[in-house]
Amino acid sequence: MSKSEASERIRDIFTGILRDLPESFGEEQPFTELGGTSMDAMKLQMELRRTFGRKISLAELYELGSVSGIAERMTE
Repeated sequence: MSKSEASERIRDIFTGILRDLPESFGEEQPFTELGGTSMDAMKLQMELRRTFGRKISLAELYELGSVSGIAERMTE
């Protein structure tokens, strides 16, 4: 899967979890700045595992933070 395909899927996941997102949020904007809570981060973690078949720790999610950062990790 390409990084752009991964980014698109991750954007969809962000949108599903964070329902009050503007349509044009930036791929570099951190999950927490978009309103993501620790509970939302756990949901994100589960959805990423379901979608990509890879585990990612909560610490990594907070470190990577954005659609772009997470897509980079998922496509390594």
